[in-house]
Amino acid sequence: MKESRQKEKKEFSGAGIFRPEIKSITFLSNFSLYIAICAILTMVTLVALNTVARALPFMRPFQFVEEYSGYLLVTMAFLGLAYTLRTEGHIKMTLVTGKLPPKLRAGWEIVTTIFAILIISVLFWHALGFLITSIKTYERAQTVMLTPLWIPRLMLVPGYFFLMLEMFVHLLWKIKEFKMR
Repeated sequence: MKESRQKEKKEFSGAGIFRPEIKSITFLSNFSLYIAICAILTMVTLVALNTVARALPFMRPFQFVEEYSGYLLVTMAFLGLAYTLRTEGHIKMTLVTGKLPPKLRAGWEIVTTIFAILIISVLFWHALGFLITSIKTYERAQTVMLTPLWIPRLMLVPGYFFLMLEMFVHLLWKIKEFKMR
C-alpha cells in the first residue's frame, strides 16, 4: 500500500499531482477489505474442515459448506472492490489508451469513470431494492439450510457503495491530473 502511494507521488511529483486521500473513504475501503479477508479465511477453513470430515469414517460432511462458501465468495468479491480500485488492482486494457498523450488519456479516464459511476449507482440502487424486498418477503434459499437471502444479499449494498465512493475519489484524481497536464 505504501509502495503504490510512493509510486504515485514519484510519478506525478513533477506535475504537482497527488491522489486525493479522503480519510473516511479510505477507512471504509480498508474496513471492507478486512471483512473480505475474514470471509476468505472463513471460507478456506470451512472447506478444509469439510474435507477432513469427508475423510474421517466417524464424521459426516457438513451440508452447509458449499452454500456458505458461495456466500462468503460473494462477500469477498464485493467488499474487496473498493480497495482494489484504490490500489489499481483491477484489470486494465491499455493497448490503445497507453499510446494517447497524457492529457487525452486523463480526459478519457474522466469520461469512462463518469460512465462507471452511473453504472455502479444503478447496480447499487437495484441491489438495495433487492435487499429490501428480501427482508420484507422473508425469502429463503432453496437449500438444506434455508438461509434467509437478505444475509448474503446484504454484502452487495456496501460493496457497490464503497466502490462508488472510491470512484468519486478516482474521478477527482483524474480531473486534477487533467488540469495539471
